Amino acid sequence: MSSKCHDECYGGRSLSFVLQAVDPKFSVAKDRGWFTNYVLFESSLGSLYIRGQNMKVEGVGSVELPTKRKLQGSGAELHSTLKLAEVLHVPSAICNIIGEPMHDEYASVKVGRGIFDMDGRRIACFDPSRPLSQIKLSGPPVGPEVGPRALQHDVGYLINVQWSNRERQRWEAYQASVLSSKAAYTDEERAWLKNHYGGEFHFLLSYGLKMHDDEDREDGRAILRALMQQDD
Repeated sequence: MSSKCHDECYGGRSLSFVLQAVDPKFSVAKDRGWFTNYVLFESSLGSLYIRGQNMKVEGVGSVELPTKRKLQGSGAELHSTLKLAEVLHVPSAICNIIGEPMHDEYASVKVGRGIFDMDGRRIACFDPSRPLSQIKLSGPPVGPEVGPRALQHDVGYLINVQWSNRERQRWEAYQASVLSSKAAYTDEERAWLKNHYGGEFHFLLSYGLKMHDDEDREDGRAILRALMQQDD
C-alpha cells in the first residue's frame, strides 16, 4: 500500500518529526500508519498562543521511528529506532511532534546533535538541511516510504500544542478503567456471580463466552462490572 495516500488508508506516513521545546509532555503523529499499538480515544489539543484553537485527537498509542544515528555512513550501525510513548493521533496537525515521555532508555536530547541513550550512544540525529529540529529518518529499505515534507524553508513556524490538564485526566481515568476491567474478581463480585448465576462458568455461558478463553473471561469481567453498576 502506498504510504503517500491519505490517513484513511492507514498506510500514510507524513515525513516531518519536529522536536517541541514548549510543553513537551507528549508527542503527536499525524498518520495512523506510524503507530505500533493504538487505542481509540477522542480528545482535543489547544494552542499555547491562540485562544480557542482546537485540534481533534482520535487516539493514543506508541510509535517506533526508524532513525539515522548520523548523517553520513553505511551499514546497520547507521540506523536505530526511536521509541515514543503516549503519542496522540492528530490528523490535522501541521507536522509530527516529538516530546516527552520518551522510552526510558533515552537519557538526553541535545539540540543540533541528537537524542542519546543512557550509555551516551546517539539514537537519532537532526537534519541540518531542514527547518527547526527535525529528526533524520531512515529511508527505504530500512524505513518506510514517506509522503512530502510538511515544513518549508521560506515559511515561519511556531510549532506548539497544549493538552489541557482536564483532557490528560480523562486519559488517565480511561487507562485506570481499562486496568480495572482486567483485574480479577473481588469477593463482592464473586458473591454477585454466585447469587445471580451460580458462578462464573454459567455467567460466561449465558453470554456465549468460554471459561478457558482468557479474552472471554476478561470480557465477562467487564460485563459483570457494568451490570453491577446498573444495580447500584
